[in-house]
Amino acid sequence: GISYLLGPLEHYWRKTFAKKEYLKKYFGVIGFGLASVHSFISLLLFNPAYYPKFFTETGKLNLVGELSMLFGVFAFFIFSIVAITSIPSIEREINYKKWKAIQRLGYLALLFVLFHVFIMGAEGWITPEKWPGGLLPMSLIAFIIILIVGIAKILTFILPVKK
Repeated sequence: GISYLLGPLEHYWRKTFAKKEYLKKYFGVIGFGLASVHSFISLLLFNPAYYPKFFTETGKLNLVGELSMLFGVFAFFIFSIVAITSIPSIEREINYKKWKAIQRLGYLALLFVLFHVFIMGAEGWITPEKWPGGLLPMSLIAFIIILIVGIAKILTFILPVKK
C-alpha cells in the first residue's frame, strides 16, 4: 500500500515527495515479497484445523472461505503482473504508456485485497472484546491502510493541484 500511497502524496507535495519517487519500486518489491510469503505460508496452513471459520463441517470451503480465497488469488495474480513488469529488462521492452497502465492495475489489486480482508475479518471487527490481546485485528489494520491509499488516490481526481 505504501508504494501506491507515494503517488498521491507526490501529487500534492511534489517538492517533498518527487525526490522519493525511486522508493515506489522498492516498497512495491518488498510488498510483493511479503505477499508471496503470506500466500505460501497460508496455503501450507490452510485447513479446517487452523482456519475453521472458512470451512464447513464436511471440510469444504464455505462462502467466506471461497470469496476470501478468490479475492486473495485475484490480487496476487495482478500484483505478480505488476512485479514482473518492474523487472528492469522487461520494463525496458514495454513502452512507457503500457507500463504505466500495468502498474496502475495495482490499484485494482488493492481493491481485491480490501475485499479479501473485509470478507475474512469484518465479523470480528465489531466485537472488540474478542480482539487478540485487545489489539486491532491485522485484517482491520490492512483494511484501514488500503482505504487511506484509495481515498488519497480518489482525492487526486477530485481535488486537482492549483498551479
